[in-house]
Amino acid sequence: MEDLIIRSEKPGDYAEIAELQYLAFKNDSHIVETVLIDVLRHRREFDPELSLVAIKDKQLIGHILFNPFTLYFNDRKVSGVNLAPLSVHPDHQKKGVGSKLIEKGHELVKERGYDISFLWGHPEYYPRFGYIKKAFADGGIKINLNDIPTINDEIETGMPRKEDVPFLQKIWKDNFSGAGLAIFPGKSILDWVSYTSTVKTLMVKIDDENVGYVRYKPGNENKPVMLLAKDEVSLIKIVSYLKEMIADSQEEFVLPLHLESYIAKRIKDKVSYKPALRTVDPFMIKKYNNEMSFLNFTELEKLGLFILPPHFDIG
Repeated sequence: MEDLIIRSEKPGDYAEIAELQYLAFKNDSHIVETVLIDVLRHRREFDPELSLVAIKDKQLIGHILFNPFTLYFNDRKVSGVNLAPLSVHPDHQKKGVGSKLIEKGHELVKERGYDISFLWGHPEYYPRFGYIKKAFADGGIKINLNDIPTINDEIETGMPRKEDVPFLQKIWKDNFSGAGLAIFPGKSILDWVSYTSTVKTLMVKIDDENVGYVRYKPGNENKPVMLLAKDEVSLIKIVSYLKEMIADSQEEFVLPLHLESYIAKRIKDKVSYKPALRTVDPFMIKKYNNEMSFLNFTELEKLGLFILPPHFDIG
């Protein structure tokens, strides 16, 4: 497309970017992407240079956001960006605007030294830009509710506090050690709290001591989005606490724990479980350098779990 200008966003673009999201993604009841972009701009790691707009004839017709995240492969640090969202004005779709935004974004990301880009996206579109499908998994381990013991400990829960962040960072790294490629939520309290009333994020305490963290959708307590515990005993107690909220029609838990993770291995002697993993085409990764050759996406059991931070709960 001739006369197309691609540049980094400016504060004066915010209103046009927000309106563009509505035009590109509008549905029958609400809009997600406008709010998601605003929330992601509040992250400490946000880089406005990686939020790109496409301008034609002085009109903003496209936008793409690459948001920086730290990931870990077992105990190895990996620098990455998440591509989301990509939007093009309906009058200019299927004219190459999206492709140019992606290509320019990849160029900038690579210049900044990032290792990978990851996304959930259209499996027929993004592979043409070097993305590998089925690069993450979801699910974890499956436990029969009847196998969860009843715990008599008095459990307290509450919203995470700023002083809880060091504890959260530590147990996240402990729980995801050996768990394939994992997306680290972040170092700010805002990386651990939900941005919507449809998802709860709770610290769990026993005897006034932090023992874990759980993130779940009310009504789906048997399938928490994230579950962290300081040890295997605490994990069983947290699951027992969630069990009390589950409807009688539910028969099992699916916990977001990697089969090879430290915590999953430690609970084997406490409770029996089965693998509950799957992967789908939209889980995608693009590698930017040969040093990432250790990332192997051929074995389901070794894929990292696709657990995005709470910012994305608004979707």
